Amino acid sequence: MRTLTCLVLLLLAGSGAFAQKEKASGVNSLQYSEFIPVEPIEFYDNVEVADNEGNVDLKYIKSMDKRELLEYLTNETVLVSVAEVDPTGKMSFIPGRVSDKGMQYIVTMDYLKFATLEVKKEGDVAGEAAAGVGFRVILNISSRAKDINLSDIFSIGMAATDKKVYGSVRVEAIGLHDPEVTSVIPLPSEISGASIQSVMQAITIIKYKIYDEKTRLNPQIVGVRGTKEGVTLQELREAVMKYHKLGKKNVATNKSAPRKK
Repeated sequence: MRTLTCLVLLLLAGSGAFAQKEKASGVNSLQYSEFIPVEPIEFYDNVEVADNEGNVDLKYIKSMDKRELLEYLTNETVLVSVAEVDPTGKMSFIPGRVSDKGMQYIVTMDYLKFATLEVKKEGDVAGEAAAGVGFRVILNISSRAKDINLSDIFSIGMAATDKKVYGSVRVEAIGLHDPEVTSVIPLPSEISGASIQSVMQAITIIKYKIYDEKTRLNPQIVGVRGTKEGVTLQELREAVMKYHKLGKKNVATNKSAPRKK
């Protein structure tokens, strides 16, 4: 468990390396290298699965066993997104990772084990979505100082101790069904050294539980990124929701679709 804890700490402390290259918002064109977080959306689809002999077949994702799901979710990383919030409440994702004095930010840190899906708009590929499981740390921060490292959860905790920032922090488990996971998630609280420590303890357990045989995995769509010039975040969100509704409809109407017991 100590080795796992150290790994999680290194991933979150070093997660500033995963940065968007350009400013992105729901209004401006969207084209960047990393995923922008979205509220988790249920994932319905048939996916390619390989058996022990290397044969590949299509299988409904909710009928896949634990081994198949872990093999399908081949990517594993920590993603950090920083959104600046203006006085009207409008959010704009920014490339910067340090604070300005008097500004409000929403920092999202995702640890994900995921697969990448194509997102189509009017029949053409416009972007990609991340579908997977893991956890999300969300910090709502008001800054009283400049040059605070917003990509490092420990820097934020120390800044809170020094009264340089204030705000709240919460943890969300994504696509994991296990009573022990639910029990370790801390309640939303003010940002402090103690609350950051509580968050770190919770996510260490959550990361371990992904591989526990008793934990059921239910992949969710949790992030999008644009690959087509001119596409907006809002357009990608709408395309993902259309994909979700179509998949759900197909499951409801296709009597031959296998279902997990």
